[in-house]
Amino acid sequence: MRKFRRPRRVKLPRSSLKFALFGAVCLALLALLGIKIGNLSFFSSRHTYYAQIQDVTGLNAGDPVDIAGVPVGQVSSISVQRAHALVGMSLNSPVVLRSASDVGLRWRNVIGQKDVYLYPSAHGTRLDSGATIPLSHDVSDASVDALLNSLGPFLQSINPQEGNQFVRSVSGAIEGDTAEINQLLNSGATVAKTVGDLNTQVGSVIVNLDQVMSAIASRSGDLGSLVSNLDTVSQSLASHNSLLDDVVGNLSQVSGDLASLLGANQSNLSQTIGSLNTVLSTLNQNQQSLSEGLSGLGEGLAPYTEISAWGQWFQIQTIYTCLANETACTYYQPTNAPPGSGLGGSPSGNSPTSPLPSTITPAPSGTSSIPDMLGAVGGAPVPTSATGQ
Repeated sequence: MRKFRRPRRVKLPRSSLKFALFGAVCLALLALLGIKIGNLSFFSSRHTYYAQIQDVTGLNAGDPVDIAGVPVGQVSSISVQRAHALVGMSLNSPVVLRSASDVGLRWRNVIGQKDVYLYPSAHGTRLDSGATIPLSHDVSDASVDALLNSLGPFLQSINPQEGNQFVRSVSGAIEGDTAEINQLLNSGATVAKTVGDLNTQVGSVIVNLDQVMSAIASRSGDLGSLVSNLDTVSQSLASHNSLLDDVVGNLSQVSGDLASLLGANQSNLSQTIGSLNTVLSTLNQNQQSLSEGLSGLGEGLAPYTEISAWGQWFQIQTIYTCLANETACTYYQPTNAPPGSGLGGSPSGNSPTSPLPSTITPAPSGTSSIPDMLGAVGGAPVPTSATGQ
């Protein structure tokens, strides 16, 4: 009788176990990566919504649907409906949409791929599964599309060679000024640190500005009155615009006439100014003599003051004035002095009768006196104080 032999157990090598474990881990990671890329959800219930979108360029089935940057579902279908696209969205059950919600597309990356972006609203009625968001709630993403559309003509007008040359020039300038750029960054950091250290002072400045603005706000009525008054003044000036134009025109005409007058009489003005300069020079040269004459004038007129106080009459002889530095003084009639002219004229009262020559030689400075030249006055004695030339 044959004996039954048990089959031998086949032992797998350890390397095979390691390979199987490695393959299982790889499959799990691959499945997880597929779920992540495809935005798949196997263990959560979903409901479907539809959205009418004007343009879905760059959107494909399976692309994510986001709310505030968080994926909440994926695109289940894309179809055409009356010149616009109808996009089916499979959303997670916790997501609730209302009739006022908006929908749009946003760029996912620079190669043109896009995501559906939902803008939930708290207003409107709640949408049931299978409801459609109308085209009027389509919100176009203007962040990149409008920028590229507006930059299209500009980019087309740029010469690529010139653009490259510009970039190379800027790069070369930056490389050549590395030290200066580092210094600029260090200075910016220093300024930022200084401003940070002065945080208290900056806060005080802000508080003071707040107080100033509060004071201005409290005086808003006065500021309004000031603006109203300025408006009234401007309206008044505007109403007298023609009068102001006439005044400006008259002033212009007056200035022109004055300029013409000064131009026509420039020589006369020059002569007059020259004569005045001569007179001033003569007065300056004879300042001492004039001062001495004026100092003795009061003493010489004292007798005449006394005579007039007693009611008596007096006669004053005519004075022939001689200019400074003249050697002879003449009067109008060279042969006979004028009647009653004093020493050289016809006899008059107690005046001397001796003739005076037609030419009078002035006395030296400091020897003649005003009373001597005046002659006899009412029989009163004549004082002899020296008064200068």
